Amino acid sequence: MEVHHHPDLHHRPKPGKEYFLEFLMIFLAVAMGFLAESLREHISDRSKEREYVVSMLGNLARDTVDLNNVIAANLHKADGLDTLKGVLGEYLDSPYHYQVLDSVYQYCGLYIPYKYIFESHDGTLVQLRNSGGYRLIQKGEAADSIAAYDVMNGITMISNSIYLNLTTLLYDTWARCFNMENVTMRRKFYYVPPTIIITDLQQLRYFYNKIKQCADTIHSYVDEHLEKQLIEARRLIAYLKRLYKIR
Repeated sequence: MEVHHHPDLHHRPKPGKEYFLEFLMIFLAVAMGFLAESLREHISDRSKEREYVVSMLGNLARDTVDLNNVIAANLHKADGLDTLKGVLGEYLDSPYHYQVLDSVYQYCGLYIPYKYIFESHDGTLVQLRNSGGYRLIQKGEAADSIAAYDVMNGITMISNSIYLNLTTLLYDTWARCFNMENVTMRRKFYYVPPTIIITDLQQLRYFYNKIKQCADTIHSYVDEHLEKQLIEARRLIAYLKRLYKIR
């Protein structure tokens, strides 16, 4: 009779070195996967960072163009209101001087109706705020500089409201003092018959004071907000281009 022997199923324990090598291989595989994912995220974040900066530079370039235009327009308006104030002062000194009154009408039509406010191209700033994009801006002090410009832009928006309220009040005061029925607009110039509604010099002096207040506010709007924002926009453009090596 043939006898079969069962195989020996008892394995000898592995040496500790083999366990260590297996652990090391698993550890290295996990670590390499983690490092690869981290590197991928890092490359993606740096790419997004540069995209944000390029977009921000485009917004800033448009801001500088608009700021220059709005500053020039408001300085022209403020100078015109200063002239109007002087001419109206002559009329208040000689209220029956109708030639002076005609000049008052002409200057009112030229400088009172128009409003020039600055509205920033803030698309990138809105994205950075709403999407948490500021965390991606890593180089130098770029994030702080962009955030500072955002704050400055918010302050300018508040000053826009003050500007609009005062210029609207001046327009309404003009309409209460003078006959606006036959006012016509041609090539940005008002032709108005010299007909005055209010002959009360006290009310006309109120109009005079509003002209002065509006002119002073416009000068302040330009000097304290628009000029400073223009300087900051130019500085930020130069800084970001240098930091990110963008031409």
